[in-house]
Order: sequence, then C-alpha cells, then structure tokens
Amino acid sequence: MKKTAVVLTAFWLFAACYAWQRIGGGGFFALWSLATAAFIAVSSLSFGMWALERFGMDFGDRPLHHIPAALTLGLGAAALGVFALGVLRLFYPAALTLLLGGFLWLGRHRLAGIRRSDFPRETGWPAFACAALAAVSLLLCFVPPQQYDSLVYHLALPQLYALRHAVGPVPENIFSHFPQNGEMLFSAGLLLGSDIAGQLLSWFCAAAACLWIYAYAARFRAPGLAVILAATHTAFLLFGTTTYVEPVVCLFTTAAVIALLEWRVTVQDGQARLWLALAGIYCGLGLGTKYYAGITAAALFFIGIQHCYGISRFSERKKRMQHLLIFAAACLAVFLPWAAKNIHETGNPFYPFFYRLLNSGSPAEIAEAKSYFAMLSEYGRHSWFLSDLLSFPVSVFSHPGRFGGGMDALGITGWDLFFAGTPLMVIAAARNRELRWPGAYLLLHFMAWFITAKVLRFLVVIVPLGSVLIAEGYMLAREEGGRLARAALAAGLAVFIAGRLVSWAYITDAQRGWNYLFGLQGRGDYLAATVPYYHCAGALNDTAAPDARVLVAGDQRSYYLRRDSAATSLTHPNRFVAAANSAKSPEELAGLLAKEFDYIVYVPAEERRLRFYGTLNFTDAGRKNWDGMFSGGGVVFKTDRCELYRLK
Repeated sequence: MKKTAVVLTAFWLFAACYAWQRIGGGGFFALWSLATAAFIAVSSLSFGMWALERFGMDFGDRPLHHIPAALTLGLGAAALGVFALGVLRLFYPAALTLLLGGFLWLGRHRLAGIRRSDFPRETGWPAFACAALAAVSLLLCFVPPQQYDSLVYHLALPQLYALRHAVGPVPENIFSHFPQNGEMLFSAGLLLGSDIAGQLLSWFCAAAACLWIYAYAARFRAPGLAVILAATHTAFLLFGTTTYVEPVVCLFTTAAVIALLEWRVTVQDGQARLWLALAGIYCGLGLGTKYYAGITAAALFFIGIQHCYGISRFSERKKRMQHLLIFAAACLAVFLPWAAKNIHETGNPFYPFFYRLLNSGSPAEIAEAKSYFAMLSEYGRHSWFLSDLLSFPVSVFSHPGRFGGGMDALGITGWDLFFAGTPLMVIAAARNRELRWPGAYLLLHFMAWFITAKVLRFLVVIVPLGSVLIAEGYMLAREEGGRLARAALAAGLAVFIAGRLVSWAYITDAQRGWNYLFGLQGRGDYLAATVPYYHCAGALNDTAAPDARVLVAGDQRSYYLRRDSAATSLTHPNRFVAAANSAKSPEELAGLLAKEFDYIVYVPAEERRLRFYGTLNFTDAGRKNWDGMFSGGGVVFKTDRCELYRLK
C-alpha cells in the first residue's frame, strides 16, 4: 500500500512539474482554469452532500456511493442553476459566483466530514494504471478547444449567452433548441474566464462515472479492472478531455442505472424510495443534456415494471409501482425546464424530434428539423434491419466510419474490446443474478440505439456499465479456465487495451495535441493550425467594437469570435445567400447585409465543403454578387484561409 502511494505521488508530482514547465507564461491562465473547475466541482459536491443529507439518504452500507452520488446531483443542480440565471437575464460572473458560493456554504460542514471510506481503496497495478491515465488525460484538458462541435455549439452557444447575458433562442443555430445541461456547466467556466475549465469539468464527469462503477463493482470480483476497461476506451478518453457533452450524459445515465439497481436490493422502504427518486432525477438530468438519454429513462422504466411484477404479493407490488411513479415524476420534473423553453420557442418540447406531430403549424421549423435528420441519415443502417444486425459485428470492426464520420469521428474508436467482450458479458449475467439487470439494460439500450442506428458516439454512455460486466466475465473465465486459457485471456486483454491506447495517442497526435503539450506549438500557433478562421477572429477581436454584430459566412463554427455572431446554418436557408441571390449588384448586397451585420468573416474552403448540404445554394448571379462584394474593397484582414470584411 505504501509503495503504491509513493509511486502514485511521484507520478503526479512529475506530471505537475512538467505541466508547470510546459505552460510557462500561460501558467496563470492554466492555474485559474484548474481553480475555476475545482470551484465548480467542489461547490457542486457540497450542495449534493447537503441535499442528500437533507432528504435523509443513508450510505451506511454503501459508503463508496456517497461521493459520486453527491457530485452527480450537485453538478445537475449547478447546471439547472446556471440555466435559471440565464432565463432571468443574470448571466454575469457575479451572479454565478453567488450561486456557487451558496452551494459551497450549504454543504461546508459535510465536506469537512468526508471520510477515507468514501473513496476507493484499490491498490497495486489497477490503481497505478488509472492514476497514470488520469494524469495524462488531465494534462490534455489544457490543450485549447478546437473540436468541430465545440466550436459550433458546445462552446459557441455559451459564449453567445455570456455576451447577451441571457439564455435564449439563436435562430441560425438549431442546437440552441436542444437541452443544454452540459453547455450550462461549460457556461459556468466561460463566465469565470476559462474555456479550459469546461474541458476540466468533462474530465471530472468522466472520473465521477468511473467512481460510480467502482462503487457498484466493489461487490464483485474486479472493480479496478472494470474502471480500467472503461477508462481506456478510446472514445471515452477522447471525450473526457473535450467540451463535448458525452461525459456529462455518461455520468448522469450511469448514476441513474446504478441508483435503480440499488432500489432493487434496498430493503428499507424510505431508502428505497430515495434511491428511485435519485434514479429519476439523474435520468431527467441526462435527458436535459442530450435527447438520447431518453433511451435510459424508457429502459429503466421498463426494467422497473418487470421488477414490480416479479413478485406475487399484491401489497408489495403496489408499493413498488408507487415507487416507480416517483421515478417517472422526478425524471419529468427535472427535464421540465428545458421542455418549457422549447415549448416557448418552437411549440415542441422535444424539438427537433416529433416535428411532424408537434410542429404542424410551423413550416420553417419542420423544414429545419427535416434537414437536421437528413444530415444524420448518412450514417447507420443501409439495408433491412435483421441483415444489418447480423452484419453489425463485421461492420463495426471493418467500417466504423459508417457509424459516425465527420464531426462524430471521435466516437468510432475503442469499440473492439467492448463488442469482442460481449461473450464475457453473457457469462457474467448468466452466472450472477445481480448482473442480469444491468445486462438487460445494456441490451435494451443497444437495441434502441441500433433501431435509430446513427452514430457510435451516442453509445459511449453504456461503456462504464458494459465494462463492469466484461470485467466480471473475464474474472469468471480466468477462474474456470486452465493455465493456457488464463494466458490467452491475459494476452488478449493486453492487446486490446494497448490497441485502444495507441488509437488514442494517434488521434491526439492528428489533432496536434501532443505538439502543444510538448512545446512544439504555442496556443496561437496551435489554434491557427487547427481553426481556419483563427487569425481573422483575432483581427476582429482587436478591431471591432464590443457591440459589433458578425456574420460567419461559409462556416458553422463561431467560437473564438468574441462578438455577437451568426454562423452559417446547414439546416435552413441562410439569409446572406438569399440576399446575394436577390441583390442586383455587389453594392446592393453589402447594403442589405449592413442592416444586420457590421463585419463578415468568410471561410472559403469550408464554404466549398458545405455546399454538399444544399443551404449554400448561390445562383450564378448571387455568386457574382458575393465575390464582387469582397473584391470591391472593405477587406480589413485576409489570409489564404479566411477574410475579414467590414460592412459599415
């Protein structure tokens, strides 16, 4: 134990010294980002501990559940609290600080009472491996955000909200109508001055999901192995250092499933109700982060009904059904704020889903929803259901890009061990009655995902629970096999994990993350190499008035433009294209655009790439007007990748 502690301490000290040496002049920003993320996380933990104690939650026989349960609940409360500030038009650093300070004050005494028994007690190589991964992935959180979706909406929307000091519709960005608990957490970081804090919060969420599965798997054979299997999943590792919301959804859904599993085995009626209420709250928080978390809510409700009717005594069945109604009510209540926002903006609580039914009076919104789902149709199944289901194992290994290319490419790696481990999951569920329930959930979730069959990124949320079953099946196979079987299992596991880590290192290198960490690129050089309009964004930020309005033409991304901006949309006709097509001359086009915008940031190469989607449909006359406007003067700044044009 002492040797392990010494090795881990030395490893983390080395990582800290390296980080300090690497960040050099940016040291204050890095430390501020870390302090900001820690403040948000600790305040959330404090509130969660206060709320759980207030409602009488007892973790006496499950001490390892205490920290992840409180942190998950607190992060959800923080997200909804930030959303409330936005609705009240109080999106200011001072208001956020007061909110989080209140959270911290409420649970100050509970934080002081945290015990060693509340944390994992794993020793040996699993602890070292997890600590090493955590340290390296934590360092990668300090690489500036450049992922496509982050610049389109995960960070771009919070930046707009911060500039406007309110949460509201962004007509040119369909994602502003999606639930945004994850973006609210990232908003907290941005309001306090750091986008890196958002990436660190993703890391905290991924770590908390690992704490959940360690706490649950502690009753089985290999909790440490379960965490390693989850933490080394390439997609899980990649998302855990970005401002994509997958780690946030993963945390909420993992917490919901484990809370429902605890309800099943809790004898005391009051505690059972609390576990199921927590499961409903976590489900609602997941649904308020990403719509596909609705699969978890539906699957858990179905599993709950099965548990209710698994007993013949009517009084007990009635009590369980009452508990299940608590679950459903809690889930809907927590999701309600986002549903109400969508009803106000679109008339549809689940927009863009169910658009034919709930948006029947809005042709523009129906067209936008159709365009959105048409973009997703390039992924997934291409033939009849049963044929694709039978060929899925081959497809996912040989053509993973079929289940998520382009913006979703980060989610297609690391699945080899997960799906190859399916027989181990079956063994675990067959030999252990307790594991049949998470096994049933995994099956239901996978089938619901496969019916929609879009992108593997949406399946990352089942990685932690699937890893628990793979770890248990692996240990059972080792125990029952001979020496040769144990050697083969160990070799296979090592090869799969090594392959995952190599893929992770390769993708990180392709994104130039290692170049940044190893000092081969500074922040400006790194972003200039990965974000085509970065130099134009810098020129705009240096010259434009604080209240300037900017059109981003030919690119969906707008983050790093520190002004109120409207980016190109792929889901509905763009106003600047319509203006170019209707104008009689380049000068008239400039006049039309000047009514709404002060500047244009134009990204020609990206505009050419996006023509495929049909919303950048310039006519011949419109194209001449557009090109003529830029050649007629007004260009403030220009590189071979972008142009900054002043309209006024």
